[in-house]
Amino acid sequence: MATRRGQQASGEPISVDLSKAIAMEPLPVPGPYLCMCTKMAPGTSGSGGRKVDFEAQVTEPETVGIKNRKFFDSINLDNEYTLGRLQMVLKAFGISEDELKNPNFQLSGENFVGMPICIWAGLRHDETGQYSDRNTIARVGNEAAYRAAVEAQTAAAPAP
Repeated sequence: MATRRGQQASGEPISVDLSKAIAMEPLPVPGPYLCMCTKMAPGTSGSGGRKVDFEAQVTEPETVGIKNRKFFDSINLDNEYTLGRLQMVLKAFGISEDELKNPNFQLSGENFVGMPICIWAGLRHDETGQYSDRNTIARVGNEAAYRAAVEAQTAAAPAP
C-alpha cells in the first residue's frame, strides 16, 4: 500500500517533536579534518552499476559541532574519473601504487574501517536554492598530512 509523505501505512499522521532538531551547517572549508573510516562497502547504484560507499567520521579537531561529523561518498566503479577518487582514498590508507595498478586488485573495504584519513572539505552549493549546501571530499591524505597541515596553520596564525 502506497503512503503519502508524512503518514504511516495506516493513513494516520505521525507525531514528531522537531523542537529539539539541530540543522547542521556545512563544515568550514577546506579543513583539514582527521577522520576515521567508518564504512567502505560495495554496493549497486540506482542504475545497476557497481559502487563503493565510503564514510568517514571526524576525530580531530575536537571542536564541538565538528568532532563526530561525517563525510560520505558513493564512488562509481565503472567510471575512470570516480575510480581516481577511490585510488586517492586507497593511497591515503597506504596502498602502494604498484598494488593499485594491478588489474586484479581486490578491494576488501572492511580492512579500512577504523583507519585514519585526512580529508580536506569542499562545498557543493545549489544555485537553485532547492537544496541546502553540503560538504564534499575535495582531497585526502594520510594522518601525517593532517599533522603537517595543522602545524603549518599554527605557524601561520598571528600571535595572540
